[in-house]
Amino acid sequence: MRAAIAGQSLDCCVLLVDIVPVANAGKTFRRVLKARLLRAALGAFGRPMPADTRGLVVIAPHPDDEVLACGGLLALAAKAGRAVAIVYLTSGESSHADCCDVGPSQVAREREQLAISAAGELGIGGASLHFLRLADGAIPTQGGEALGPADASVAAIIASVGPCEVYCPHPLDCREDHVNASLLTQAATRQCGADCTLRFYLTWGYFKLPLLAAVRLLRARPWSLDIGGVLGAKKAAMDRYCRQLAPCGQPYVGKLPPGFVEFFISGRECFLDRP
Repeated sequence: MRAAIAGQSLDCCVLLVDIVPVANAGKTFRRVLKARLLRAALGAFGRPMPADTRGLVVIAPHPDDEVLACGGLLALAAKAGRAVAIVYLTSGESSHADCCDVGPSQVAREREQLAISAAGELGIGGASLHFLRLADGAIPTQGGEALGPADASVAAIIASVGPCEVYCPHPLDCREDHVNASLLTQAATRQCGADCTLRFYLTWGYFKLPLLAAVRLLRARPWSLDIGGVLGAKKAAMDRYCRQLAPCGQPYVGKLPPGFVEFFISGRECFLDRP
């Protein structure tokens, strides 16, 4: 049975694995192929995203995660006139640690300005952006139901939007800040008192999840969103992040693996419900 995904099909992707000697392929090829297979499978087994007129809140561990995972979703929400809030937990100031002479405070300032520019490409104004400036690499989590300052800040922003959808990294997104961002957001949604639906996205998980964990995601009936109509806006937003270079010649968002950004410039975004 063929499952059409963004002009391709799942069995075509599987055929690629049969034709190409993956064991002998380069590391980059294997990583990107695995990510594309997972996204194709999520799309094949996913349900079409339902239309929603409520507000939208996207939680980003660092400036650029919101565009990579949810750029199309955000652009569609802005186009539809929905209330939108983007919460940047950190400013990504560690992206050039031990790389060049640019200090973390300058990196943070640059990345916040890039976030504002990227949001503008998606049709979202600066008043909808919230920079919490938590320590990059040390997003806090709270045990049980107790709220800490970070949780309380996120809960207050969600409550201010009112009834809404909330999107944050999946607990299996394979980076500590992303996992902690997920736990923090789950705690905040439990405490904010707003009528909200929590959904999860992947960034690093596409590339790093073990096979068994990826199969479990497919059993969770993911959601699939067609963003073809706003793909140009998402690409323009991502270009804002990637084209601004630090003195070392690398983007302020840091040196990302080959093929990583290009992977997310796709006509489809996939999301998952609460694990």
